[in-house]
Amino acid sequence: MDMIAEALQRAVQAYYNVNTPIEKSKAVEDLTSLFQMTKKGKLFIADSEEYAVRFSYSSKDSFANTVLALKNVLKFDHIPIILCLLKPTSYEFMLVNTTFLKKISHSSKALTETNIRGSFLGHDIMREIKVAADRVIPNEPQYFDELFAFHESIETADNISRLVEETSQISSQKSAFVIDEAMTERIHQSLLYSYTKNDELERVKAELDQLVFKYSDEILNIAKEESTNVNLRGNRIEQLLTKEGLNQHGLADETVMLDDGGRLLIDIKTSTGSATANPKLYNVDKQLEALSDGHTVCAVYMIHINAELQQIDTYMVNCFDEDILDHTLIQHHWSGRSSRGSSQLHARVFQALAAKDREPRFNPERALSFIDELIAREKYSE
Repeated sequence: MDMIAEALQRAVQAYYNVNTPIEKSKAVEDLTSLFQMTKKGKLFIADSEEYAVRFSYSSKDSFANTVLALKNVLKFDHIPIILCLLKPTSYEFMLVNTTFLKKISHSSKALTETNIRGSFLGHDIMREIKVAADRVIPNEPQYFDELFAFHESIETADNISRLVEETSQISSQKSAFVIDEAMTERIHQSLLYSYTKNDELERVKAELDQLVFKYSDEILNIAKEESTNVNLRGNRIEQLLTKEGLNQHGLADETVMLDDGGRLLIDIKTSTGSATANPKLYNVDKQLEALSDGHTVCAVYMIHINAELQQIDTYMVNCFDEDILDHTLIQHHWSGRSSRGSSQLHARVFQALAAKDREPRFNPERALSFIDELIAREKYSE
């Protein structure tokens, strides 16, 4: 599988091999014509619509020019947005989706979460990105697949909140979900309640598995068609499964009502053997709010797809099962200061779940401690 915009990168290198020093306007005209790109404002959209390109020029090593308006970034934030920085005798490629921006520097005085305005400059682009607690990678083409998969794991609202805060140096308009002692107790109750509902998880898994089997050919085709776009792949497969079969339980919004008045919230996740980043699991504040009614089960239904082998494996797991806790990463630096952050699943979780004769692993003491750590993140500020 080609890397993101690999053909474009080869073409730019070939162009420089015979046209150095380059003339920007001619280079942009030649390259966009070669790839039949469509111009939309300052962006050029690839004919395949798999990525967008912003061509910029700098005669110096430093780059502080205005690049793109934030509102235009948001229009195409669902696909890789690539900055192709042309210089007289060299060039650079960087991703400039919202995840990879530090702040909005130009004409951004009135920027708020509900008033999107302003542009970012060259020095507002992150050259290195922390994709996990122990992993920092450069914003360079060989890492584009991993970087964009990471970008897809971050909610757009979190990126906007972060950019507003970093740009204006004021607190977000949003506030963290406030949790008092009584609510903490109800969250604890939900957690312990969830450990008694494994039979319900198995029942719902069996129903979902029937749908996965029914649509297996379509799921495999979607996995091939959206091999580089995790977000689109997940959305298409989720829509496929929730359009029928379990709608009487409200699974279209990922909710199954239980006989005792409780509810089961299911997050459907997909993964392929070629996944290059850790998939997002849940927004911490939303998860805690859901648990605060005292009788909610939060689970994840994972669909692991091997398109080459034509194989699909599925798992239904409580979000506070030890195998999930062992592989849960909390990312706070990509959320606003008023947020407790978001969680991700390490890709190695599938190795644990695929173990033969695996049984649920519940450790209430550890899980309650984990929950309390999430609640305590309310005053987090970086």
